Amino acid sequence: MVGPKMIRRSLGRAVALALAAAIATGSSPAAAGPPRPLTTEGDCQQISAFVPVAADRARAYVPEGFKIPGEDAGLAFVLVTGGTCASWTVDGRARPDFRFGLISVLAHPSENPPGLDAYDLWWQTPERTTHARFRSLGVDFRFVRGIAFRTEPGPIGEPSAATLVVPWRVAPFSMTAEIGPAGHPPVEFPSTHWYQGRLGRVHGAHANTDGVIVPAAVAIEVRAGTPLAELLGGTSFELPGGYLRFHHAAMTRVVEGA
Repeated sequence: MVGPKMIRRSLGRAVALALAAAIATGSSPAAAGPPRPLTTEGDCQQISAFVPVAADRARAYVPEGFKIPGEDAGLAFVLVTGGTCASWTVDGRARPDFRFGLISVLAHPSENPPGLDAYDLWWQTPERTTHARFRSLGVDFRFVRGIAFRTEPGPIGEPSAATLVVPWRVAPFSMTAEIGPAGHPPVEFPSTHWYQGRLGRVHGAHANTDGVIVPAAVAIEVRAGTPLAELLGGTSFELPGGYLRFHHAAMTRVVEGA
């Protein structure tokens, strides 16, 4: 199983790798042309868990040119996550709070060393501006009304539980987290997101600061007969994961034309 320990072990290495990737993509000729880069920022809460799956199921969604760690051993990890971000801005303009779901496979471009990289399969949000801007970059970002994220306060004010519901008609899913005590100082954990779409390769450099990563027991429920259930190989999962609270800033752009 992969849980919070994997995340924490990856943080130090990921800081250098993600920043290097962000610098490298800035020199790409394609990055200077249309469509314009997308910038987003917010104060976020999130539930995350890594689900181990058969590598061939993940590879069906991840294009050639991306390496899946563990694939040689027949294993891949799917990141199931979602949450909410307050004080959300898109291209510097304030928007309503941003709620989202995200399904990704841990993968990185074959020419790059591994870091905290994910190949994004499906994003979901009810926030129209964010949805439209990601779609303008060719990303498969789905408009989904009714996404809900809530927390339950613990005895000292910190959340003791969190729930995410994503009623995406193609593949609805929900997550619940029983959150442990914090006990860790804030950290930085840059991450890199990738997508291969109709306009080419899309790169998202995410700077996540003032982050609190709290171990959590996570339960995931997925509707049977959906693409997500097929990818994960089941409909119900209980596994270690995490509750995250952090400040997010990201730039997403096309770095290679189709």
